[in-house]
Order: sequence, then C-alpha cells, then structure tokens
Amino acid sequence: MKGLLHSGWVIPADAGNADVPEVTPVAFQTANTGKSAEIGPLTGIAEKVLETGEAGKLPARFCIALGISTSEEPCPLHALSVNSDRYKEIIMAGARRDGLDIILIYRTNTAATFFLTSTKGQLLKAIHVESYQQIQYPSLDEVRADFEREKAFWIERLK
Repeated sequence: MKGLLHSGWVIPADAGNADVPEVTPVAFQTANTGKSAEIGPLTGIAEKVLETGEAGKLPARFCIALGISTSEEPCPLHALSVNSDRYKEIIMAGARRDGLDIILIYRTNTAATFFLTSTKGQLLKAIHVESYQQIQYPSLDEVRADFEREKAFWIERLK
C-alpha cells in the first residue's frame, strides 16, 4: 500500500480528507517528539503567525543569545509586525522538532528587546540590544512588565 510520509504520519494514498490529521505546529510537535505539545494562550497565536506571517530568518547571533540554536545559521521563522511612528512590534514563531519558539520583539530606532516565550505564555529568556551592537541579558524581573505588555498586545490583536 502506498502512503504519504508527513510529519511522522503514514497516510494511505486512498485515505479521504476526514482521515488525514490537520498538520498544525502542535500536531507537528506531537508527531515528531511523541509527547503532547504544550497548549496555552499563545498556541493559537503561534499557529496564526506560522500560517499568515511572512517567512524570514532571525540572525544567528540573536538565535544563539536566546538559546534556540547553537548554529551559526539564521533561524527560519515567520513574522507579523505592526509599525507606529515611534516603534515597531514584531511577533515571530517557528516550529522545531522539540517545540514551538515564540519571540516577541519591541523595537525602537536605536534598540530592541527580544522576549522568548512558550505557548503557555511564560517568559523564558530576554535579550536587549542597543544600537544593534552588544547583546545585553537583562534579568527576567527587569523586563517582565514589558513582556506582559507585549504579550497582551498580541493576544488582543490576534484573537
């Protein structure tokens, strides 16, 4: 019997649409790790970003600083952004074999703060870059209020 191999599922070629599981980032993670994916308030938002966001890459130095990669290659992610006259707010999401990465970015003309979060909305790590030079590692307590503001902004915007 011929089958399709996709994200860990073998699907017979004669299967109907009702038999084919929906391939979402959560389903992808579950299929590839054998563990149930974490589902939380940002799960649907991450899926929207992956479905509708613009494909791009986060520079390797930021991926390494956030702990989502050890490679010198940029991380493939999808992104949505909102501009105003003073700042740019960006949400990025990427699926890896071991989970979903969600990055919220608050950027002005001279600085950017990156927040790595989980689908459950927990702040995992933060980095700050002034004039896009030296990466700083603020404590999570220092940036928690800004993170919560960014998270609330995207939850409201993408619900």
